[in-house]
Amino acid sequence: MIVRYAVQMQLHPEARWFGHTIPIVFHLVLASFVLVFARSHRARPVA
Repeated sequence: MIVRYAVQMQLHPEARWFGHTIPIVFHLVLASFVLVFARSHRARPVA
């Protein structure tokens, strides 16, 4: 996502806030949530 954002800003700097950056940020947040959620479930002992 960081590389995607950097490439997007190099190609279209005028679209910084209203271009395709919102989906990039959303996917970064979503991926972070999924990783944290999966890690918490993996660490929990099965009863």
